Amino acid sequence: MALEQADINKQGDLAKDLAMQIAAAAPEYLTPGDVPAEKLQKELSLIKEELRTAGKPEAMLDKIAQGKIGKFYTDVCLLKQAFIKNTDLTVEAHMIQQAPGVKVKSFVRFAVAS
Repeated sequence: MALEQADINKQGDLAKDLAMQIAAAAPEYLTPGDVPAEKLQKELSLIKEELRTAGKPEAMLDKIAQGKIGKFYTDVCLLKQAFIKNTDLTVEAHMIQQAPGVKVKSFVRFAVAS
């Protein structure tokens, strides 16, 4: 994980919290803007197909799908996830509270394949 900010004292605890978050919640991307367009389109297609199967009106599919994409982002984007130590906050909100100005530049998650 790469953090950006001058105050190294605030980075230590935050880095530990973020490392736990990444290990536990397995985010794939940092922000919604980092999700590849192809992955987003595939997810939208799956959501719309699910809604059609559920009998939702065709005219409402786009609007409902956009709302569900927000949920998708909370699952796959680190900064949009609920913070594991306080689920009332997102990771982004926790970062603002704990160390204003600190930014996550990137992260890598390693997992053992089973």
